[in-house]
Amino acid sequence: MTNKMKNFEIGIDSSLSYCSITLFKNEKIIWDKTVKSEFGHEKVLSKLLAELVKKTKIKAEYIKKLHLNKGPARFTAIRNCHSLMKGFFISHKVEIVSYSIFEHFFLGLKKKPTKSILCLVDTNRRDLAIQKIDTSGKLVGKTKTLKINSDLIEFPMAGLVWSMQSPADYLMT
Repeated sequence: MTNKMKNFEIGIDSSLSYCSITLFKNEKIIWDKTVKSEFGHEKVLSKLLAELVKKTKIKAEYIKKLHLNKGPARFTAIRNCHSLMKGFFISHKVEIVSYSIFEHFFLGLKKKPTKSILCLVDTNRRDLAIQKIDTSGKLVGKTKTLKINSDLIEFPMAGLVWSMQSPADYLMT
């Protein structure tokens, strides 16, 4: 195997309302696809993986790192990612790198923040996850979770009202 075919990395995520697989090398994206999917993530992910393999001719032994989202989000959706990748790498050892949905969010920012940011995520589990992120993308403190008891949740101390619209819908446009 030539060096050109080694050291790829793959990232897979289905933690919220989207399924995505990204193939990259040296931080350069080679192949990337995201599909909005409320249900049936395992079917969407299987099709995405098949499309990736067909279009790029990638094999498990060409991949050195697997990036998996660890949430917070729906456990079943996250488990689907793990199971699919376990099958793909059944005969090949790969280094697994886990990341949180907040780190994933930070990587998607178009401009680097000059101050720490507060990230709110509707986890699709009837709760909101809140996390502070510093300017380098590192998580500050522990993730806080607030239960959603109705269509709106109020934050009286901050004078905010949050709707049930998923933040992912804003990120994908």
